[in-house]
Amino acid sequence: MAKVDRNKFGFIHLCDGPGEIPSLEDPSMIGVAREGRLYAGEGEIDLKGMLLAMPDNPISIELPNSKEMKERGAAGHATRCLITAKELLVNMAKEEDIECQSI
Repeated sequence: MAKVDRNKFGFIHLCDGPGEIPSLEDPSMIGVAREGRLYAGEGEIDLKGMLLAMPDNPISIELPNSKEMKERGAAGHATRCLITAKELLVNMAKEEDIECQSI
């Protein structure tokens, strides 16, 4: 991330994932990308570090996860996406003394 021009990012898709991401050539990468992403803060990606390295841009949640959809349903999955994203961002704002509007 540090090597990429931070102004190249126009928006942020927020999700978490395993600590070791398979290479693009690894067939299991398709599974992670299409249906195995994790809720914010429930994986091993340094989301806080990544978010702090990026400019202030719109953040959206992109979290395809077929297992969670089956277990929670669409509304339940969407609710969990929002809850975990809010927890991550509010905690990050408190830790970094960043002004944050109520969310």
